[in-house]
Amino acid sequence: MDLKMMSAWMLQLSNYFIKQYKYQIVSMTKSNTETWLVNPKNKETPIIMVSIEPSQDFKEEAIGQHREMISLAFNIQAKGISISVNPNSLKHDDNTIIMTPQKMTESFYMSQFTDIEKVLSESNNAEYSFTKAVGDLRKTLVKSNQGIRPKAVRVTTALVMISIMVYFISMFVLVNLTSFDAMAIIMGGMYKPLITHGFEFFRFITSAFVNLNIFQLMLSIMVLNQFGQFFERYLGSKRYLLMFVSGLLMGNLGAFIAEDVTVSIGVAPALSVFLGYLVVNMAETKLYKNSRMMSQTFSLTLSCVLLMFLPNVSFMAVVASFMLGILFGFIFSHRRDWVELRKGAQVLAIIFSVGLIGIGLMKREPIETPIVNEALISSWEEIGFIPYLEHLKNILN
Repeated sequence: MDLKMMSAWMLQLSNYFIKQYKYQIVSMTKSNTETWLVNPKNKETPIIMVSIEPSQDFKEEAIGQHREMISLAFNIQAKGISISVNPNSLKHDDNTIIMTPQKMTESFYMSQFTDIEKVLSESNNAEYSFTKAVGDLRKTLVKSNQGIRPKAVRVTTALVMISIMVYFISMFVLVNLTSFDAMAIIMGGMYKPLITHGFEFFRFITSAFVNLNIFQLMLSIMVLNQFGQFFERYLGSKRYLLMFVSGLLMGNLGAFIAEDVTVSIGVAPALSVFLGYLVVNMAETKLYKNSRMMSQTFSLTLSCVLLMFLPNVSFMAVVASFMLGILFGFIFSHRRDWVELRKGAQVLAIIFSVGLIGIGLMKREPIETPIVNEALISSWEEIGFIPYLEHLKNILN
């Protein structure tokens, strides 16, 4: 049997699954011996392999490993069917199907695909059939890609809008202030005396949206959008928001304990949690072998490092958030042989969180910063919000 003819059948089947059942190609060997297709919405056969190799020559272990990698990338079960278009195939069952223009072996899973027995056509001109199959597949891929809309990054958009809003409010209200520390604290920056004596715990969250100048704002927005475009689409909005808030809280708690800065601001602690998650995820999926993925990882890491060099960004906050991200990586993993690691990571995440809170309670006495206190009180006097000003004087004096 002509290899060109079998390759044409393989492409004809691939085109059918993509066009009629919304599958997408995830890989194709350079020698055109097999294609892998995936449709996460199909619960029975999410992964399909079409091959020109005889079914008795299928390397089941290699096929299983490939299914596992695809399942991890798409968060689906590692199951599906393998189809051979080689007439010399002998082995067949429910999951291994032999399909040629003359016959198709019986399988429970193939009943969902209507008129599939009419897809393959034999020709005396194998070269022409192959060229036509390539052209038809290319047209289908173009049309399917036009219809795909990228997932909306609603959480990232909201976070960016909040950052912009907070900055312009600060510029409008605090335009005459000369103390950057006072401005950062007024807009919600982390300041230990107000947390320990004034119980202003909201600062663990609001500090992420404080930017002292337009350069810091633009860099924060750029990096926040870069992380959101990647992680919110991959993780989903709910899980992305959970990790963002958790990383921010644990990171700022680390800064609270370390007392390494007087006033702590910036979105870096909220984003470094995703880098910790990415380290584990790449080890799990072996995506570190993918040069494009490594380039993306380097870009994300460099962006987060740039944020760390901005004023009033706590290094300890970034470290604590990164460590939590590593635990998230194990908790959200899907590998079957990592069951015990997932359970252990869940326990460690609880211990880590409780431990940071406990240490924070033991080290709750703030650093004495009279210059900042005086500048803060003076700034509030200029603004003129008397009730809070009196409260502030009672806390800081």
